[in-house]
Order: sequence, then structure tokens, then C-alpha cells
Amino acid sequence: MKALIVNDLQNDFHPSGMAAIEKSDQLVPVINNLMEGYELNIATQFFYPANHIIFAGNHIWRKPNQIIQINDQEIQLTEMHCVANSFGAELMVGLNQKKIHQKYQKGTQKDIPAHCAFFDVDKVSNGLKEFLKKMKVTEIHFSGINYNENLSFSIQIAKEFGFHVNIISEACLGL
Repeated sequence: MKALIVNDLQNDFHPSGMAAIEKSDQLVPVINNLMEGYELNIATQFFYPANHIIFAGNHIWRKPNQIIQINDQEIQLTEMHCVANSFGAELMVGLNQKKIHQKYQKGTQKDIPAHCAFFDVDKVSNGLKEFLKKMKVTEIHFSGINYNENLSFSIQIAKEFGFHVNIISEACLGL
């Protein structure tokens, strides 16, 4: 079975969102069309608590893009975005959510930075790998945003887990 993963297509990444990504809204109709051809569509979401370690506002005298050292780990600070249970953390307006079968959240623990669709930097599974195996998925097609950051790690890990991987370039930003 093939599955489509929609990576981080959330309101805060909309061109008018808190962590705007230019042209991200243009992926919505492309991905809506793609979802029609898959039996299994999965979305990933950043779902940070407001006091998350990566938010510059949670560190005195710090600004987005600064790098800090905490417990032998370098962390690049960012503006607040995709805060759990906020409008910004929801999947992007216009995305056909009726076609999404499962959602997997990342960055949910305040002291652990997000890493990929399958787990955060602590490497504790969020259940996605197990769900894909249970559903007998052998091939994953990736779409969405944040290729240079989160999506590329997700692709790499999916390959390490033994999945065949396809990147749908017309449905990704940052390639």
C-alpha cells in the first residue's frame, strides 16, 4: 500500500501566518488533488506547548535565529508558531481534512525539539511508524513544507525504516 504524508501544512506557515513561508498556500489545491489518489493520507503537525524550549520569547534577551546551548544540545531559537490548540497549529485553511485519515503531532514536549514525522530528537516514537506497518504501507509519498529542515529528516528516517520513498516535487516547498 502507498501512503501520502502531508508534512506540516499548517496555518502558521501560510504566507500571512506567524512563521510565513512564501507560496505555501499554493500547495493546498495541489495536495487536495493528490489525496484523491491515495488510500491513506496522513498529516504531520508541529504542536508546541507555549513554553517550548525553541521559542526565543521563553529565554531572556534572546531573539529568533539565535543558537543556544542546553544540555549539550544546540538549539536554534524561533518565533512562537504552531502553538498547541491554536489556529496556527491547525492544518492550513482549504486543505481537505476529510481526506486525512490520521494526524501525527511533533514537538509536544516542552524540553524536546521536534525532529521528523516519526519522532522528536529524543527518538521516542509518536506512533507513525507503527501505524504505517500495521496498515502494511510499503511506499510513502511525501508532500508539504520545511524540506530543508524537518521533511528531509523524515524522508531519511523513512528510508532507514525500509519504506520506499517518493518526493512529490510539485507538492513540496524548499527542494
